[in-house]
Amino acid sequence: MKKIIALAILIVCSTLGKSQGIVYTLLPGSTITPVSGSTPAGPTESLTGTFEWFPLYMMFTNLSLDFSSVSYHLTLATNGLNSGGGINSSEVYFAADVNISGLSLTNGVMDGFVAGSYIGPMTAPTFLTFPDLRISPESGGAFVAQLTLFAQQVPEPSSAPLLLYSAVSYLAFFALRRNGSKA
Repeated sequence: MKKIIALAILIVCSTLGKSQGIVYTLLPGSTITPVSGSTPAGPTESLTGTFEWFPLYMMFTNLSLDFSSVSYHLTLATNGLNSGGGINSSEVYFAADVNISGLSLTNGVMDGFVAGSYIGPMTAPTFLTFPDLRISPESGGAFVAQLTLFAQQVPEPSSAPLLLYSAVSYLAFFALRRNGSKA
C-alpha cells in the first residue's frame, strides 16, 4: 500500500509546475508596422515573442503576452480587461489590452481587423494566423499599428523522463534499504 501511495505522489509531483494555459511562440513572418489610421507611418519590423491563452468553451482568455521588435515592445496590460479571443469551426479572433513602448500610445487595444485562421483542434489550435491585427487607443480613435502574426503552439515538456527517474530512484532507495537491513 505504501508503494502505491508513493507512486501516486510521484505522478502528482511530476505534473506540478506545468503551464496552466496554451503557450504560443511567434513564427518568422510576424510583423508590426506603425500606422496613422490606415497609412503606414514607418517601416515594417519583424516581431518575436510569445503569448499564453487559457482555453474556455469556444473562447480563450489571455494569461500573458510579450512581443518585441527592434523599435517596439508590447506586453499584456494588467487592467483585467483581457478577453483573449473566440474560435469557431473556421475562424479565430484575438483581442488584448496591451502596454506599448515605441509607439505614440503607452496603452492600447489590439484586436482583429479581420478574422484569423487556425490548424488543429478548436480547444487547442496548433498553428494560428492573424493577417490583420490593429492597435488603437483604449477610448477609440485612429489605429497606431498593424500586426501580422503567425504562431505555433509550444509543446508541454514530457513528464516521462521525470517519472522514470523518480521510479528508478524510489526502487533503488528501497533496494538499498532492504540490502542494508539484511547485513
